[in-house]
Amino acid sequence: DLNGDAGEDLVVIFRESKEKNSMLVVLVKEGEFQCTNEVAAPVSNQVITFKDIDDKPPLEFIVQGMKGSNLGYAIYRVEGSILEDLFGEGMEDCC
Repeated sequence: DLNGDAGEDLVVIFRESKEKNSMLVVLVKEGEFQCTNEVAAPVSNQVITFKDIDDKPPLEFIVQGMKGSNLGYAIYRVEGSILEDLFGEGMEDCC
């Protein structure tokens, strides 16, 4: 549950080209699906970790990965239907 409504949501990382991936969250709201905005995502070795960083809903998640030898990570939160980048390091080089 990434937006605090007790529904199961889905983080999706998808390939746009050989050198570019994007990510969005599919939210389940009252039996219907709604997608957040797209953000850049690591090209390879992606790992998604769900973590309640601030001890209150909604749940944050960490995405890390690589592009070539560049490693990066970022912490995200869904606010309404917007996927927000809270903090990260090196994502500009791995996405």
